[in-house]
Amino acid sequence: MDNDQADKLLKQIWRLRISMTDFQQAIEILTDFKSTDGNIQRRALLTTAVIAYARPFSKNETSPDARATAKITWNVKKLLDSSAEDQRQNYAANKEN
Repeated sequence: MDNDQADKLLKQIWRLRISMTDFQQAIEILTDFKSTDGNIQRRALLTTAVIAYARPFSKNETSPDARATAKITWNVKKLLDSSAEDQRQNYAANKEN
């Protein structure tokens, strides 16, 4: 793998990591939303959750010098499925101990 390919791969990994963090943040906000009273607070939390969820779908990294790519070009379903399987295996292994 040459340096250009390695750089593209690293930028894809950064994009995936950033996206996963945004999705996790949306989940955490929606969890708070369920237990929050007050229309204004609930509206603010819901708006924030939508923004966090939408961030990975926006092309916000347009500079060639950006740390991450503008979008993920890998097969994300395959990556997430394998990640979920790894997590299930880790959970099962920890549960046995």
